Amino acid sequence: MGTDFEHIWANGSAARGYLGEDASDGAVALYGLWSASYEDLGVAHWKYASAAGQYSHHVKTGVYDAAGTVLPTVSVNGEAAYRVNRGQTVQVEFTYENNGKSPQTVNTGWYISDDDFIQRTDRRIAVNTGMTLVRNDVLTYRRTLTIPADLRTNTNYWLGTIVDIDSVVPDNIPSNNATYIPIHIN
Repeated sequence: MGTDFEHIWANGSAARGYLGEDASDGAVALYGLWSASYEDLGVAHWKYASAAGQYSHHVKTGVYDAAGTVLPTVSVNGEAAYRVNRGQTVQVEFTYENNGKSPQTVNTGWYISDDDFIQRTDRRIAVNTGMTLVRNDVLTYRRTLTIPADLRTNTNYWLGTIVDIDSVVPDNIPSNNATYIPIHIN
């Protein structure tokens, strides 16, 4: 479990500190599963880095070149945006969680947006079919994809992901199913 300022979900102007999968699993260990069917998938642009006493230290996920080297950044609205080129193959990293009761297998999409609110109407550039998420097993995943060659140069975009793009899970908190990382097209 991370401290509140390190375990945050964000999409657009909304940001929320939350327990995360580890704390949710701890609550299940202490109190048991809900008798009702409680389901909640989520995705964040943070990942576990190290232990910090009784807590965990988290760092932001990133964007890497094809060889796995972190890309240089520039500030966009106070956030680190990764510098990329049109047509470049990159690896983008997000953390996916199942805070609910049952294992879920869903399709996941990656998107390019003109703003920091990732939604299904944004331009989808990649899909994974059959991503399985289970309680007590956080998945920090790097997806290789290609930055579209027709994006405007010297422009900021947001590279995002949505878990369960088909809305097959009866998710109690669907707002945490999307997040982003800023990018800047060189």
